[in-house]
Amino acid sequence: FRSALLLGYRQGPIYPNLIAAEEQMRGLTQVMPWINMSDAAPMYVGEAETIPLGAISYGSKSFRIYKIGRGIKLSDEVVQYASLNLVSIFMRDFGVKLGHATDVLALAAITNGEQADGSESAPTIGVASSGTLAYSDLLKIWVRMGRMGRVPNTIVAGETASATILNLTEFKTPVSGSPLASITLKSPVPGASNLFVHGNVASNQQIILDPAGAVIKFNGWPLKVESERIVSNQTEAFYVTLQTGFAKLFRD
Repeated sequence: FRSALLLGYRQGPIYPNLIAAEEQMRGLTQVMPWINMSDAAPMYVGEAETIPLGAISYGSKSFRIYKIGRGIKLSDEVVQYASLNLVSIFMRDFGVKLGHATDVLALAAITNGEQADGSESAPTIGVASSGTLAYSDLLKIWVRMGRMGRVPNTIVAGETASATILNLTEFKTPVSGSPLASITLKSPVPGASNLFVHGNVASNQQIILDPAGAVIKFNGWPLKVESERIVSNQTEAFYVTLQTGFAKLFRD
């Protein structure tokens, strides 16, 4: 059962493609540093003048990890007469759902941050024409993130928005011939993007991120499978739990 569960858990989730790293927790709460360099821009300095000091605010933030899990109860009749392959298929599907639940935690950390006051929420950028997504809207974000040294090669969207993105002319129409003049773009605008579809993204939103600077996954204990025998009703119960949480690395 454990191997079937792990098979589903590892093949279903998208969070491994969205995180910068994984860290092991030493307790239920974790302290993580943050740095704000918004007032550290270089200044003109004249001859023999005192170099002005910028302000870099820094500190720490704390957050919690959570235990998620579910149980299943099998009667002796199921174990005795049903194919174990069928039960394994169920456990694998259960693993897929567990992976989806972990994805939800990751997406919540990416969009809203892990702080209760919303201070770590992601910046929101509107489209040029309300209710309509154009290639120029994506290009605006790509160029801006490229100027900040980010590589925005990952998009997460719902089913409807993903279909809209895939239906953009720039993504589906092949280009032939060559332009009159050539230009080499030096900002890291992605030549290809990974598009992940997830139901927990609003239909009118898309998440564009650089996984290297997005969130970190913190692990308490790994996937734990336990069982107990209940003799009074001749059933066997299996319980699956794991401890995990996500924290924002960089807000940009």
